[in-house]
Amino acid sequence: MPLAFVQGKLLHFAHVPRCAGTAVENYLHARFGRLAFLDRQFNALSPAERWSQTSPQHVESAAFDRIIPRPWIAHRFAVVRHPQARILSVFRFQRDIERRIPPRLGFVDWITRIAASLAERPFQFDNHARPATDLVPTDAVVFRLEDGLTPVIDWLDQIEGAKRGPRDIAPANVLEKVRDHLGRKALPEPQICEESQEAIARIYAADFERFGYLPAAPGAAAPIPEDRP
Repeated sequence: MPLAFVQGKLLHFAHVPRCAGTAVENYLHARFGRLAFLDRQFNALSPAERWSQTSPQHVESAAFDRIIPRPWIAHRFAVVRHPQARILSVFRFQRDIERRIPPRLGFVDWITRIAASLAERPFQFDNHARPATDLVPTDAVVFRLEDGLTPVIDWLDQIEGAKRGPRDIAPANVLEKVRDHLGRKALPEPQICEESQEAIARIYAADFERFGYLPAAPGAAAPIPEDRP
């Protein structure tokens, strides 16, 4: 959950994995300087060397609020995306790049295992499979990836009181580019079936409800309710 100083006040970015979080972090660094509570070398450490079960940028909001006093934070925001699109991206990245998912394990079998194990092992895959609502504070300003990232820049302009820095947020950590850089072949696209969609709807029910998405195809998204962040 990276922190940046904006006009002498702390800005908290609630990083939801596979929702353009690295791209947003890069933008914040370019505009406001070095970020705190960010460790991109976390996964390179052995389990014995790690100070926590997840990297600091992926810590759940309840733990963050136990560590950082709420009055210290002046602004909070997050970027989310349709839960089905997000978890498909998580599966592909963990299988193709991190190699924590066996290549022969299909998506429906994997998401079924996640449904059975997430309650007891919520931190698995560095919180990548965790519901976004666990990571996004209730008082955060929420942006949806489907709407593009220009609204994030506009909001940052507003809280800073200035239009400066890059006028776009460049893509980062894109699976295809990372895969090509590593010289790896593309693996089969994960297949969505009724069983996997039902599992996604159960696991991420709170995300669908809170962020205004419909549990269907990623393109079918409902507006965010006006009375919710």
